[in-house]
Amino acid sequence: MRDARSLASIACSSDELRMLHGLSDDCRLERFYVLWTLKEAFAKALGMDLFSALAHCTFARDDGQWRGTVPTAEPWSAIVYRPWGDFVLAAVVVGHTPTRWRCGERPDLSAGERNWPCLARFSG
Repeated sequence: MRDARSLASIACSSDELRMLHGLSDDCRLERFYVLWTLKEAFAKALGMDLFSALAHCTFARDDGQWRGTVPTAEPWSAIVYRPWGDFVLAAVVVGHTPTRWRCGERPDLSAGERNWPCLARFSG
């Protein structure tokens, strides 16, 4: 298992670190990857280098609701899925907000396993 605490100290804001602090190891790792994949996806979508995105894209979860701050005046939305196992996938749209996020399906799985659990959903 990766050391999410050490990685988070480089990749996360002080508020994000506080959010991660009280979680169990498994929850902390998944939450860290939610943050990491979001920041990486925004870096690509906004044409930023990864280190700038790590510093300037911040996310929080309060009362079960996610919110985020990213350096753009454009409307944006993002979603984070766990397609299978420990794999975490973030998708970001900047410039318009899609009316519906569509989930990919893995045809090699049974019908009940094809749905990807949503870990986080944002709009800004």
